[in-house]
Amino acid sequence: MEVGVTTHENYRQKGLATIACAKLIEICEMQGYSTWWDCAKQNTPSVRLAKKLGYQNEKEYRYAWWEKG
Repeated sequence: MEVGVTTHENYRQKGLATIACAKLIEICEMQGYSTWWDCAKQNTPSVRLAKKLGYQNEKEYRYAWWEKG
């Protein structure tokens, strides 16, 4: 499963993404799923949230994005 999180600009800096992500991670891990965080290194808010939730930078890589249509 892959999840993307976007917070409407009127609700940023209120801790909502932290609460939502922390709960989702907790539920996934309670059910035995491994979790990891993946984001562009330029995405400062995502990097900051990942670190806040205990994730560490393990590696950097290039990727391709594919869509049909």
